[in-house]
Amino acid sequence: LAHVLHERLVVGLSAENRGVKQAPFYVLAGARMPSVLLELGFISHEAGSVRLQTAGYQERIAAAVAEGVGAWRAATKRRWRRLRSTSGPSLPWTAAGQCGALSAVSRWCLPGTAAAAW
Repeated sequence: LAHVLHERLVVGLSAENRGVKQAPFYVLAGARMPSVLLELGFISHEAGSVRLQTAGYQERIAAAVAEGVGAWRAATKRRWRRLRSTSGPSLPWTAAGQCGALSAVSRWCLPGTAAAAW
């Protein structure tokens, strides 16, 4: 997820590519679903601070994030479909109606875990 979002943000914002970093960030600790922490600029940088305050730039950020999440979701669903088609019905997924997930569009659950919405 982080790599897909990073790619879309670098391209969509014409931003400098500072790479994807991994660390035990407190705000992500214990997350039982895919999660990322996005650093989209520095308010201490004068030009960056001004840019972050403009509606147009905020819209570009939102569009890049939405596009990245959509691309990641589509790729993830394709991988699960391939797994399900090769493994048959023995995969430990439950039916959408039994999950209580947040998304009404696509719901999956693993036994013993919280419902995760795509």
